[in-house]
Amino acid sequence: MPADTGRLLGAFGIDALGGGLFLPFSVLFFTMTTSLGLQQVGLALSIAAIARLPATGGAGMLTDRIGPKNAVIISNLVQAIGFAGYLFVDSFTQMLLAAVVVQVGNSLFWVAYPALVHEVADKAGQERWFALINALRNAGLAVGALGASLAVALGGTIGYQLIVAVNTASFVVAAILTRLDPIPSQRRDYSREPGAAGAAGWVAVLRDRPFLGFVGVNLGFALLSLSFVIAVPVFLVDLAHLPGWTPGTLLALNAILGALGAAPVVAAITGRRRDHVLFSSQLIIGVGYGCVLLAGLASPGLSLALALLAAVLVTTTELIQGPAVSAIVNESAGDQDRGRYISVYQMTFSIVDIIAPVALTTALTHGPFATWLPLIVIAALDAVVILLLSRHLSALTLRIGHATPADPVTRPIEADGL
Repeated sequence: MPADTGRLLGAFGIDALGGGLFLPFSVLFFTMTTSLGLQQVGLALSIAAIARLPATGGAGMLTDRIGPKNAVIISNLVQAIGFAGYLFVDSFTQMLLAAVVVQVGNSLFWVAYPALVHEVADKAGQERWFALINALRNAGLAVGALGASLAVALGGTIGYQLIVAVNTASFVVAAILTRLDPIPSQRRDYSREPGAAGAAGWVAVLRDRPFLGFVGVNLGFALLSLSFVIAVPVFLVDLAHLPGWTPGTLLALNAILGALGAAPVVAAITGRRRDHVLFSSQLIIGVGYGCVLLAGLASPGLSLALALLAAVLVTTTELIQGPAVSAIVNESAGDQDRGRYISVYQMTFSIVDIIAPVALTTALTHGPFATWLPLIVIAALDAVVILLLSRHLSALTLRIGHATPADPVTRPIEADGL
């Protein structure tokens, strides 16, 4: 890993720290500092979240046009403007506008940052970069959440405002550090890429059927990951009758393992084929949700042990998947349309964010088997499809930590059999 990338890593860490400050109190901030009611706050945030779908597509085009480094800088500044707007919210309309600005900036960041990693990392180092950034994000979120709790406990309403002010400043600092990082600044002139503008870039993505198949698999990945946050806490308390502190303990364990386990996990899978690694990850998370299912049927002591084991298995899956999947998406594209490829991939998370809460809460009302057996089946289907796709998607067959193909730009054409 190049020695002069400290500013960029610092930017990612500061960004995560600011997010950790705000996320635990994202709803409470508005109910405590404005006259808006809980339903109004929820409605505004939901409407703003829908804006992520078109914003993500636009983010792909912008990233291809101006380059990922500039796109990351803009994303930080846009989010800073949105969060600064939160400090002046006094009506539903004001909150909605500020929340949409935040969502647009956030969408741009999640499209541009993987492409920036592709530029910064050496050809064999993408997975290590993604693992390190994920570890920084987990650590930043954990520290930020603790700091926010302290600010609220000591400062009351002023504490909430301080959280948002610090989060705003964190985006500005992250933008400055990214701008000062020297590595990507001399890579390419994206504005002169013949495929970087117009509809041609989207045609390549939409014709790349193996990649679209992989995007479909990621819908399963995202749903399985989000289920741990949405469904597991409710299930363990309301249906398995475990103590109320259990969900917080599991989520804390998830964050700690995510921060400390990234490097060891990547070291353990380095040299292994990506399709085999992802196949194994689906078996692991399938067993994890099997443990959750059994937790609803076992005695209280055994239920708690099974819940803790499930948290370890789900976190292990996330540590395996994150770096590998991001690298596969990067290498499925060419330099002229990487932003578009990433934006299509990122749309899966927006789709799952929309459908998962309704689907999972409905399943929970029908009992343990109706909730967890479908998720176990999804994990099994993901595993099978990964092996089938590996015959057509060359990025899946590479080994973790090994160099990328010499000419990845031609791969989308080969995928169509031309």
